[in-house]
Amino acid sequence: MDNQNKLVLGILQMMDSNKWGVAKKTLEKLESVVLNSGKIKILGLLVEKFVIGEMNFLEANNIVHALVKIKSTNSYEMYLWIKVIAKLSSSLFLLDKLQSSKENNSDNLYFDQDNLYQFIFIQGKQHMQRAEWGKAVDKFNLITPYRKMTFEFAILISQSLHNLGQHSEANKYFIKAKEINPEHELIYSYQGVLKINEKDCTAAKYFFSKAIKCNPFRSQNIENLALAYLEEHNLEKSIKYYKQAIELEPHNHKYIEKLATIQLMNEDYKHGLENYESRLMVSNKQAVNIVVRKYRHLVWSGEKINNKKLLLVSEQGLGDLIFIFRYIPLLLEKNVDVSLITHKSLYRLINISYPKVKLVEQSNKTQCDFIVPIMSLLKIFKTSSDNILQNVPYFSINRQLNLKWSKIVKSSKPKIGLVWFGNKNFPFDSERSMQLKQFTILYELSLFEWYSLQIDGTKDLKLSDPKKIIINLEKELLDFAETAAAICQLDLVICVDTAVAHLAGGLGKPVWTLNRFVTDWRWILNKRSVEWYPTMNLFRQSSNREWEPVIHKVRNELLNNKF
Repeated sequence: MDNQNKLVLGILQMMDSNKWGVAKKTLEKLESVVLNSGKIKILGLLVEKFVIGEMNFLEANNIVHALVKIKSTNSYEMYLWIKVIAKLSSSLFLLDKLQSSKENNSDNLYFDQDNLYQFIFIQGKQHMQRAEWGKAVDKFNLITPYRKMTFEFAILISQSLHNLGQHSEANKYFIKAKEINPEHELIYSYQGVLKINEKDCTAAKYFFSKAIKCNPFRSQNIENLALAYLEEHNLEKSIKYYKQAIELEPHNHKYIEKLATIQLMNEDYKHGLENYESRLMVSNKQAVNIVVRKYRHLVWSGEKINNKKLLLVSEQGLGDLIFIFRYIPLLLEKNVDVSLITHKSLYRLINISYPKVKLVEQSNKTQCDFIVPIMSLLKIFKTSSDNILQNVPYFSINRQLNLKWSKIVKSSKPKIGLVWFGNKNFPFDSERSMQLKQFTILYELSLFEWYSLQIDGTKDLKLSDPKKIIINLEKELLDFAETAAAICQLDLVICVDTAVAHLAGGLGKPVWTLNRFVTDWRWILNKRSVEWYPTMNLFRQSSNREWEPVIHKVRNELLNNKF
């Protein structure tokens, strides 16, 4: 094998190992040794278009034709170059052209068609691992007309389509997979997932148990069973099976984090908060995980910190941040110089409530003695069911804002604020959010004055409240300081589980939180109130996605003036 072919083989190996930068340098080196061979222009184009996906099908096709025209290219060398192009373009448009060339002149062209199929199939699986379901389906669709339908191929396409919400199409491939191997563990597991989505926990447990019998060493099957028990509010069994899954995969931080949230929901703060630190090791988490890993030597774990500089790094959602700010007074009592990286919508509220706290940009994160991911304050302050901080209000509003909102929110009737949906990017938003029309039997009660605290709620108000019973405050709600000032003028806030629920609770204002059946760990289970917010009442679903009984209960309590 000549040096040129060795270099091309090296490039292919680098691509397989995702060492794209090194591969590019090698291509450039190859370009320098093939002068006067007729391929220099083609190599230049390959280098220029090196990033995957940047080369379109037409360009790839033109390169193939240019290579075929070079008479000096032998069959093996042609095979290598075609493989390079295929990897660069991820193009199955090439298949027909290449196959045609192979049939017409098999002596001059060697092409491994199955190799290209396998390459794109692997790309599809990689997209699945990153939860890029649309991209995975696009890859699978490229090879579906060419590749024999195997069990694995059918089940992966079905799973990807299901995660895209294309359930009818997903079921077609699932049926094909079931026809190929009806007793495979993935068939049972997939059926269990479908039943979980239908909220049929009994059937889901049956299928997951069958999957475990087929393969007792697959941790995913056991975790699925744990989730089915969680859906039934059987925390003891859910914890049991999560522990079994972790025994099979001791370093699976996703499992440990999920176990932690169930332990916390079960009010086991000792073990729950210890396991909750695993959230920082989950690779697809937020930027805080990168900061913690990079500056591990600076992470504060609870040692004496008086007169030191501490950087709090925000994590998770806005509601989580508002929830955890209750610990800032404890830090300030220790004469700690506190800095905070957080969302800008919270800046003014923090400046008013905690003027000593410095708000910094991400780039200044190393200018401190210690750093701490903000949710770790729960563990550092040894939170337990006996010492939950009830220091409400732990936010304040200045005189200027208070005066402004006293002129906007005014009525002789009891004043009630509404929030009916949250961040649509939240994984369980469809379960925790509602539609405004579901509140109709509330805001039609003329005994009260109704105000909307909902961001992006104007369209809903036009559709569901044509009589304009609800006063829309959205234009004035520029940040959380404004929202807090509005809440302070209200007699009650009724909302789903969003940041506003935490804000009203943190302000010490009466708040009724409408809660989904499988809830966030902070709301525990089967309680009307929680220690975190003394002024909050919880109205819980008694079954999944059943909001009507919840709203009727709220209405009855409003009529009895129980707030």
